[in-house]
Amino acid sequence: MKPAGKPSRAGPPCAGPAPGRFPPERGVALGNWGSDEAVPVLASALSDSDPLVRGHAAWALGEVASPEAFDALESCGSSEDDPFVWSELEAALDRSWPNEK
Repeated sequence: MKPAGKPSRAGPPCAGPAPGRFPPERGVALGNWGSDEAVPVLASALSDSDPLVRGHAAWALGEVASPEAFDALESCGSSEDDPFVWSELEAALDRSWPNEK
């Protein structure tokens, strides 16, 4: 029996993100991994409705710094209007400019 006056919760407090939701921390983890294998997932996250997710995905793609990551960053730049995401996109593009490794 729940105590009177306490709001009920939809789930346990540590349940994690809603199904289908991309947690921003996943972008950080994938950026730290730095593998080209992460590019499709991160590129998809660039179209998430949450600016925090888009910004973390942009940062992560900059960390991957591959030609594929650069292409994903460049393709979404013109449609972005959030200042936080825009700053992450600019910084990521600076880091991921195609170069010889």
